[in-house]
Amino acid sequence: MSDIAVPTIDLTSPTVVEEVRDACNRCGFFLIKSHGVNETVISDAWRTVRDFFDKSEILKNEVAMSEAYPYGYGGMNTEKTGNERQGAYDTSDLKESFQVCLSSAAKPAAVPPVRWPREPTTLSVHFTSYYRAMETLAHRLLDIFAKALDLPQDFFPPLCDSHWSALRALNYPEQIHPPNPGQLRIAPHSDYGVLTILRADDAPGGLEVLRVDGSWSPVVIPEDCFCVNLGDLMQRWTNDQWRSTVHRVSFMRALNRPQTAFLMIKINK
Repeated sequence: MSDIAVPTIDLTSPTVVEEVRDACNRCGFFLIKSHGVNETVISDAWRTVRDFFDKSEILKNEVAMSEAYPYGYGGMNTEKTGNERQGAYDTSDLKESFQVCLSSAAKPAAVPPVRWPREPTTLSVHFTSYYRAMETLAHRLLDIFAKALDLPQDFFPPLCDSHWSALRALNYPEQIHPPNPGQLRIAPHSDYGVLTILRADDAPGGLEVLRVDGSWSPVVIPEDCFCVNLGDLMQRWTNDQWRSTVHRVSFMRALNRPQTAFLMIKINK
């Protein structure tokens, strides 16, 4: 749980290490600006994945996730996120998703071959570019983490050099009918990996973090920022010194309104 509001940190600030240390100790979430990621890479990935979600269910389900292939497309009401945690419910999350795992550029793991959709034809190019940009940003963040934990600068690379990180796009379509009792866009959960880097649009959304007092605090992500949060593995690695905070995606506004779309990469060991 978080005992402070999610702070915004400039990655070029001379006090970035101290600011990141405080955010990780007390919140497990922080926003970053001056991150250096090419805006064209971001906008190309964003535009192309929106195009994918606008395609027919038949086309999207050609690359559906399954027990044998835990990536690809997941339609509405096909997943339950963290329902063993706060406010569990019997029905599934009101979202759709598409995810891929490309692994490390330098030392790839033996991951399943990506199943790209037939359309849009440029999705594989733009998703790959975005994945590599997030991989570079993640390494930059891990360098800062090492300094914040008083560890050697080369501490994290051997732990993540052959990762299984997933790039996941989430879409929250217009909701015409009321949700089931207690049903959310994404149920309360903590992430299981090392860290997550999230980009969100400015549509009405609902990312919220759990505060120490049990209340939920909304996270507003400006257009020029990414949201970063720690996962359970990082909390374990730091012997619970840093926090993997429970969060959820809720309904922040009335129905019949477009909801926020998320584009995230989860950095996993």
